Amino acid sequence: MRLLLFMFALLTLNGYAAFAQAQNYHSWVSAQGNDGSPCTDTAPCASFVVAVSKTNAGGEVSCLTSGLCGGVTINKSITIDCKGVHAQVTAGPGFPGINIETNQTDTVVLRGLDIDMTPTTNGAYQGIYVESPCTLILDDVKVGHARVSSGALSGLEVVTSSGIARVVISNSLFVNNGGPSGGAGIRIAPRSSGGVGERNFHTHDA
Repeated sequence: MRLLLFMFALLTLNGYAAFAQAQNYHSWVSAQGNDGSPCTDTAPCASFVVAVSKTNAGGEVSCLTSGLCGGVTINKSITIDCKGVHAQVTAGPGFPGINIETNQTDTVVLRGLDIDMTPTTNGAYQGIYVESPCTLILDDVKVGHARVSSGALSGLEVVTSSGIARVVISNSLFVNNGGPSGGAGIRIAPRSSGGVGERNFHTHDA
């Protein structure tokens, strides 16, 4: 009897652990959300950081309402799709709006985002920074004001040190990025053995 009770307790604890570690395949954020929530459509989170952390690789994060979503580091395949609302991404001084640290086989899709680095002028960083190989798809994305009075920044910077990054951009706007020492709306500058396998850019530039 004691053995049966022990086995039942063990199974219960294992089941609880699996449940506690469960992730969403589709997570949601909202300006009225709470980062202590499970990031479901009925209990959304407030930031991309938490929503991405609670989403399975290959899953999706969507926005229920317009608002500020904060910067985020992405380390797995994921889609962030906020078309239909105004989802603004900003980051603190010295941090990219979106930092991508993935594997060669990962795909990151960013859709319907306004990455505005204005609040961190002169302490800003890239709007989107890609240091590791992946497939990056940007659709209907605006990246602006990754700009400093000295030095160089870029709206999108791809600086892979190894492996091949594939970048596909459509219907997107890069505006007021760069600096007196260089930088650009889009900067492709692979280091060492890194590279970009395909550049398929269809953008509205300003």
